[in-house]
This record gives sequence, structure tokens and C-alpha cells, in this order.
Amino acid sequence: MNINQAKDVLRYILSTMPDQAAMLWGLPGVGKSEAVRQIAAEAGMGVIETRLSQMDPVDFRGVPAVVDGTTEWMTPAEFPKEGCQPTIWFLDEINAGSRATMASAMQLVL
Repeated sequence: MNINQAKDVLRYILSTMPDQAAMLWGLPGVGKSEAVRQIAAEAGMGVIETRLSQMDPVDFRGVPAVVDGTTEWMTPAEFPKEGCQPTIWFLDEINAGSRATMASAMQLVL
């Protein structure tokens, strides 16, 4: 499939299954990241780009803090917030992350 066909598939997913995860797989430099940005702009959505090759598993969990006598995980600042504009969370270079980082990221996807 070429990048324009991939964009059509992303448009379809956003219009029919907006909570569905999608994976674009291809060689570096073919336009996957730009396609995601373009689709988000067309849909009036934000984009959060996270490069898994630069992340550790704990980056997805946040840091612990004691709140009212119990431990809670503090959500990382770059994560989407309740009430924010609809956002595509683009997990870039997912295959370049460590196995543990990929596992942490997949927990979010699932």
C-alpha cells in the first residue's frame, strides 16, 4: 500500500472507529509521520508524538507520589488530559524501543 492509500485507511478508521489503534509499518522516510500529522490536521485533532526508541518503560507509568496516604502514579505531562481536544497519540519507532518499553506502550494501546 502506498502512503496515500494508508492515509485513506486512517481517515476511514477515524470516521468509523475513532478509538481503534492502527499501525503504519514501512521504511524510514516514506511519510508515515507526516501522514499522521496531515490526517490529524484534517480532522481538527492534536497529535502527540512519542518516539519509543527514546523512552524507558517507566516513562509510560509516571512517577509515584503519596496522595492522601496512598501511592498514586503521576501521569506524565505530555500524555493527553481529560477534556483536551481529540488527539492522535502517535507511537513512533515502536519497533525500535526495548522489549520492555514496547510492552509498556502496548498496555496503553490495548
